[in-house]
Amino acid sequence: VQPVMAHTPYLNADPWRRGYGPGLLAAYRYWAWLHRQLVPYFYSLAYRMHEHPDQPVVRPGPMPDSLLIGDSIYAPIVTASIDRMDVELPPGEWVDYWDAARVLSGTVPGHPVPLGREPIFIRHGAVIPMHVERHYTGHGTSESAGSLTVVVYPDEAAPASFRYRQDASSPWITFTSSVSNQRLTLTAAPQLPGQPVIYRVERWGGS
Repeated sequence: VQPVMAHTPYLNADPWRRGYGPGLLAAYRYWAWLHRQLVPYFYSLAYRMHEHPDQPVVRPGPMPDSLLIGDSIYAPIVTASIDRMDVELPPGEWVDYWDAARVLSGTVPGHPVPLGREPIFIRHGAVIPMHVERHYTGHGTSESAGSLTVVVYPDEAAPASFRYRQDASSPWITFTSSVSNQRLTLTAAPQLPGQPVIYRVERWGGS
């Protein structure tokens, strides 16, 4: 979701070339693995669009060069070499992906945009299925391989859910997150057959 991923050998843009520093390669590796881990999220959205063409996987965001990916991920695209940028968020509350203690809304002036940590925002309450096989992004380790990792950003004010589809031969499964009296309840209906589920709660009580 960022230009660091847009490379081509015809423009001498491969991030592993000697002319680039290790910081760019590390950033590319992070983004590449994050893209791979999000395949269950992308696939579910693509299958939803197959059934409901009026619900696209990717839509323009509220500011130029920004994308809404499904209903839960918002990415303002960094198109220049800058340290900070003003960010206009979609309606509602959004969690800073890089600092889950920050729940933001409206316009965020001077948001930092360091290399490799370009801005991503997760809708407050989001439930995001992922396939995690390595430790690179911090969403699990190699021991997560073979399981479905469900990343949750609980919203104490309202329940949230995500409809997940493993493949065309599998049923829709609804993962739900709700909070009541400081108690978090996570459910899957129907239960995911034949695959363990790892829940990762990325923020709780403002932390």
